[in-house]
Amino acid sequence: MMKCPYCKHPAGLLRIAKVTNWTPYRCGFCHRRSQMPRWQGALLGGLSGGIGGAFGGIIIRHYGYLGWIGFLSLYAVAVFLVAWLLCTLYPIEDKDLE
Repeated sequence: MMKCPYCKHPAGLLRIAKVTNWTPYRCGFCHRRSQMPRWQGALLGGLSGGIGGAFGGIIIRHYGYLGWIGFLSLYAVAVFLVAWLLCTLYPIEDKDLE
């Protein structure tokens, strides 16, 4: 599970959902910023895109577009939970706190 590298408090799911390359994670308790390493994001994106594309093609062929939409919804939640459970955060410098 993702934890704040400063205070070791578990990361909030909604706060993790807002993390991008340009907006880092901000802890709700200590209010410090941290970020996921780029290699973890690239690995997660590449694997989930490849697996999702392969299974998505099979699902759409057998169940049609409604089955594909259901699969896509469940798959997006599964990838998000895997990222929350397996990825880590590292501290970044906060110029505001100096």
